[in-house]
Amino acid sequence: LLRCIKMSMSGGCPGAADPFDESLLHCEGEEEEEEESPEFGPDGAQDPELDEIYRITAEVFKEFEEEENRAAAVAAANNPPPMAPPPPITAISNNSGQSRGVAAVQRARSSVAAAVIGTGPAAGAGAGGPAAGNGVWGPLEEPGAPCTISVIDFCGEEGPTFPGEDVSTRAKLDAVKKKHHSPLYCFEQFWMEDATNRTIEHTNAYVDRLKATARPGFIPAKWKWPPQWAAEWKALDKAKLFRWFGLLMYMGFHRTSGEEELWSKHWFFLHPGIHRFMSYKDHKAMKAAIHFQGEEESCDDPPHPGRPLPGKIGLLMEIIREQCRSLIHAGAKLAFDEVTYLMAGVSKFKHIMRHKPIHEGLMFWALGMSANGEQYLWDFDLDRNDGEVRKIYNSVMLLVKMLPDCEYRRLYFDNLFCSVELFNAIEATGNYSCGTLRAKRGGATVCSDLKDPKKTPNRDNPLKKKGDWRFSRMQGTNLTTYAWFDSGVALFLSNFHSPVEKGVQRRAAGQAGRGDVPAPAVATDYNENMGAIDDCDRLRSFFSTRLRSYKWFHAVFFFILDTIINNAFYLWRQCATEEMKKKTSRRMWIAQLADEILEKYGSSPRDPMALTHPGRTARGQAKTTDEALMDIGDEDLRSSSRSMDETARLSEHHVMITTDNRRNCALCYMTGGRDAGQRKTVTFCVQCQAALHKDCFQKWHLEKHPVSSRVCPK
Repeated sequence: LLRCIKMSMSGGCPGAADPFDESLLHCEGEEEEEEESPEFGPDGAQDPELDEIYRITAEVFKEFEEEENRAAAVAAANNPPPMAPPPPITAISNNSGQSRGVAAVQRARSSVAAAVIGTGPAAGAGAGGPAAGNGVWGPLEEPGAPCTISVIDFCGEEGPTFPGEDVSTRAKLDAVKKKHHSPLYCFEQFWMEDATNRTIEHTNAYVDRLKATARPGFIPAKWKWPPQWAAEWKALDKAKLFRWFGLLMYMGFHRTSGEEELWSKHWFFLHPGIHRFMSYKDHKAMKAAIHFQGEEESCDDPPHPGRPLPGKIGLLMEIIREQCRSLIHAGAKLAFDEVTYLMAGVSKFKHIMRHKPIHEGLMFWALGMSANGEQYLWDFDLDRNDGEVRKIYNSVMLLVKMLPDCEYRRLYFDNLFCSVELFNAIEATGNYSCGTLRAKRGGATVCSDLKDPKKTPNRDNPLKKKGDWRFSRMQGTNLTTYAWFDSGVALFLSNFHSPVEKGVQRRAAGQAGRGDVPAPAVATDYNENMGAIDDCDRLRSFFSTRLRSYKWFHAVFFFILDTIINNAFYLWRQCATEEMKKKTSRRMWIAQLADEILEKYGSSPRDPMALTHPGRTARGQAKTTDEALMDIGDEDLRSSSRSMDETARLSEHHVMITTDNRRNCALCYMTGGRDAGQRKTVTFCVQCQAALHKDCFQKWHLEKHPVSSRVCPK
């Protein structure tokens, strides 16, 4: 008892296999020298809150002693009645402003009561093991049968953590939140300097190593070695890395069959904004060179013993995981599910899943939350696909153990994970579980034997029409299994839901609209909270940064980058005002993030939108269109000895140059003006990438062109 009280005072978890102070226990027959402890003195005068603990402890023992006496008297009469259910236990949250001592009193009382009656996390745990009860399921019971489940309320915190920030007053908290109004600031909270430095260091080291390597035997002799992109490589820095991130976000908005189409000079594939990030040649070099971990770095000493990190990107993945866990408090309700991410390459981590929408790729185990339409991926881990024994059980417990102990969260699983053994192990950590159950799997129950009445009619089947349900409890535990007939028989397993009936809306054959159908509370609660990971997958599929690649660690990196963008958007919404939330969609937020990247880290030196002079050589000769648009930078243009007539300039970016090729005038071709033989011209708009006659230049930009007519001054 004193051990439970002391661990509650220190924030520990009752029932865990932690060493405790044996001096707190006193056995009969042993002579021990009495010493006054400043924490547990004989008079308790040092702390009035400890007096309250002793008083509550005495009351609890007195109540249970009387109950045991009454039960013994009844047993002596050979007529033992069923054991009365324990009273509901409610803990006071630490967020309500009570002192630590009062909160500890409530946790101690709940832990002691649960341990004595054999239904709480500490019950039957033994040496830190889960509370398994006697493993015997009771008979089927109908809705309305007397049954009470004793659970403890969630007593943790929710929302942003603001690590390293002073939020002691309201004014300081508002100042911290104001910094988070910047999308780039939120993004950089996840992609920290450690990740940036690691990427820059190992990318440059990989290119240097490639240059120093002799030509491999499988490289044909006619191919250059080292590759041209490596020979022309310029050292990667933070500005270039973040511009590439912005480019990946831009490419997520504009999906094409081939990446090179985004840089096409044809007016039909016009994407002038992409040149602000980098050229296609630089993008290909970045994609080929990007590395996150050196070959000499070892993952033999992983943060989780017995589960080594994957090479090439494992250390970076741990950095991002730690940031995801530390920036946001895990909510009261979390969902656990697997995530599949498309990858066409060859790897030992690759899964082939014919029954999934994504047939091949990597698999991640994910723990996330969803509230008020906002999703956050709190933790994730890559599945090793190594034939590990009890892989599902170990993967779940790996992420669950990252949660703070004894805050009594509600975790939701689908039927791939649910089992009696897993739920008991999670309950031993101070958390509750709920999920759908596969028949004859995870611990056979009496509900698993119930068949679908539409497929196998049986007069003795208690499930006869839609909405019928039954439940059964495991003796000595809170575990309850449910069978509910909806479109088929759905099985549920939970250790924190009471068998209370609620309603759901369903369509009925031959009737308009929806009608009420009875359902257990566990079914409605599961449907409301299980979709967090699926919602994260849905958001990740919109504007994903994933590129086609055969390197498996590229797929992991794109998954990490998509997760950072989603989580940064969630963090931004936690700090933004209601007016900002209404005006800014996720699409617009990503566009603002790209804008801030360009503003802070600069545009590409090959950006045509930065041109202030036409493309001319030092001798005044007109350059070709390709040279004017792609192959020259600001320095070359500013060194020109001639400038363009300002009458041929409508804005800073829309300037007319003379090219070597004759092309059809865009305006004449669109409107049918001029004869076919007179439509070709050598004048060209740099920004629009359209051939235009001199007299068509202004009319095209101010009237006809759908984009430039809105941005050019009239």
